[in-house]
Amino acid sequence: MSLITQRPQHWNSVVGQDRAVRVLKAILNSDEFLLRGFIFEGIRGVGKTTTAYLAARALMCKGNDFEGCDKCPSCKTIIENKIDAHPDFLEVDGASKAGVAEAREILVTTESLPVLGKRRIIMIDEAHCLSPEAWKVYLKPLEQPNTDAIFMFISNKGYNIPEEIRSRCCRLKFGRISADVILGYLANVATANHIQYELEALKVIAKASKGIMREAVKALDTCAAIGTVTKELVLNVLDTDLEDAALKILSSTAAKDQETAIKFADEILSTEAPTQLIEAMFATYAKCVYRPETQEQIAIRNHFPDVAVMTRIFLKWTAVSTLSADVIPLLIVELRNLGEIQVQSYSAGSYQSPVERDASVVGVSEFAELTGAKLQRS
Repeated sequence: MSLITQRPQHWNSVVGQDRAVRVLKAILNSDEFLLRGFIFEGIRGVGKTTTAYLAARALMCKGNDFEGCDKCPSCKTIIENKIDAHPDFLEVDGASKAGVAEAREILVTTESLPVLGKRRIIMIDEAHCLSPEAWKVYLKPLEQPNTDAIFMFISNKGYNIPEEIRSRCCRLKFGRISADVILGYLANVATANHIQYELEALKVIAKASKGIMREAVKALDTCAAIGTVTKELVLNVLDTDLEDAALKILSSTAAKDQETAIKFADEILSTEAPTQLIEAMFATYAKCVYRPETQEQIAIRNHFPDVAVMTRIFLKWTAVSTLSADVIPLLIVELRNLGEIQVQSYSAGSYQSPVERDASVVGVSEFAELTGAKLQRS
């Protein structure tokens, strides 16, 4: 049983999505800017559906507060019985109702006036699953000025929604949330739910969640169900084996310890696919380059200073859809050799990036003409 109320019920509980919330509130505050369609798009677990529910409650509210008065019959129904019980609210799973017939059936609900609220709200989750023919059914209603019925399309693949639909809707983008914001939110949630915790434990959860609030709250809830949320407990509960292995492999390779690097690879490949390990190594290298937090990460960055070449290598290996675990040592050897060459060249001041090498071969002016590069003369 969950110890935490997962979904925020008020606007001030939606954190890390300031721009989307600010735009949405501005629209809700003026009927002049209200469109018939909204698209809530972004990765999973960052507040799209939560924010859409709050917007739906506000749009159906008959009170004087544009954010929702919490006092009118419409708001009270939602507060007391959840939004699913509201007669003017319809939530549809786009994955299971993706066809033309279902779309036409849904539109029938918009033809009658609202029963309890100011407007009817039709929310379509997993909207990117709708068929091209179904989208054509929604196209005409979205062009109508009448806002007695509002469509909300929720998607973590908003780029798959047809452009003719996107251009007729208010698009609200939701991104990853910073670890600091997640940490503050977790501390507030833990306090509100009387959960005993160590601050270092919450920091581990915030970092491991990778910007996804839902994952962070879920991890906190799981740990709290076991007992006091300590750092040791969090590390035991969270599955960070893949990320830890990627860091150890890169660190060992940077230290020229090829044997240890291959040993760590063999251990993690007993449970993970080779492509997942390579992707984790790529992501770990990116953190070492742009946000090193430990001496280990700094050492990796210093040993592999050429980001362009490293990126090319990782992309080359990740482009292979099926890899045998037996080939991972080849990647480690390639990285080891490359690291030694980079460090020696940088130390001697003679290192040239691939672009610089290409330019030196064909001549600077010819290279600029071929690539369209704008070179600044000294």
